[in-house]
Amino acid sequence: MVRPGGNLTGLAILDAELSAKRLEVLKEVIPRLSNGAVLWNAANPANAVAWKETDNAARVLAVTLQSYEVRNVNDFEGAFVRIAQQSPDFLYVLQDALMLGHRRQIIDFANQNRLPSMFVGKEWVEEGGLMCYGVRCVNGIDALHPTWIRF
Repeated sequence: MVRPGGNLTGLAILDAELSAKRLEVLKEVIPRLSNGAVLWNAANPANAVAWKETDNAARVLAVTLQSYEVRNVNDFEGAFVRIAQQSPDFLYVLQDALMLGHRRQIIDFANQNRLPSMFVGKEWVEEGGLMCYGVRCVNGIDALHPTWIRF
């Protein structure tokens, strides 16, 4: 900051813009990937932008994505059944409060179905998800930069 001691008046985490990088990293780690499932909360308007960015990024990487929308907790089981029936190469989760609140269920599904998975935050990996790529926020605002964890 140019003037230490000043006020921070805003903070933006441009999660949708990192979609391309997440797919790129996932494809680099597992090059055979061509068909993915994207699980997202369609009731959250911000996720519509993230879905569009993710789908656009996938086209550039020659990856086909299938959207699996959930709008509340009751939609997860149906989405999991549909994803399992389609047998995608990977699972990509667009993060929001609904997804975070049910991350254990999502991680368990991915692991039980042997689906490589990409998430936004390290808490997903710490609980058993394969990898993440996102913005690391220490104390809310420090160290804003992309980080990723591979297992």
